[in-house]
Amino acid sequence: MTRRPPPKSVTVLAALIAFNIVSTTLHYTHNFVMADDYPPVIFFPNSLAYQIGIAVFYPLLTGLGVWGFVRYRAGKMRHVPTALSAYAMLGFTSPGHFFGGIPDVPAFFMATISTDFGGGVGLLVFAALVGTRSLMPLDVEKAAAAV
Repeated sequence: MTRRPPPKSVTVLAALIAFNIVSTTLHYTHNFVMADDYPPVIFFPNSLAYQIGIAVFYPLLTGLGVWGFVRYRAGKMRHVPTALSAYAMLGFTSPGHFFGGIPDVPAFFMATISTDFGGGVGLLVFAALVGTRSLMPLDVEKAAAAV
């Protein structure tokens, strides 16, 4: 028996993933190219460390987010909350830029810190709902019979 998530929840997750991909791509591209403009923080003490971190973690975590979406859409809930939570960290941790002081960056890229944070929070909430089974998959056969 195939179990699929509610179609509206798939649409919401698709929108969250798309929003996060756009926001984090803009933000992390700027971080990579203009790494010298960001103050050092504990895990990234210089611009080269920022660039290495981005080169490793951006594609890895984005891939996990997309993989989590594909699994969710297919009704395979195992690992979905973990994958979405891992991807959310790209955005959720963006305010970490302020731990080293206020970055000297254009307003647009300062705004992407906020959009990344909001998108990350949205993904964390969605992952929590999946993890607590608040977004229950539908029994496809029963749903089709009900229509």
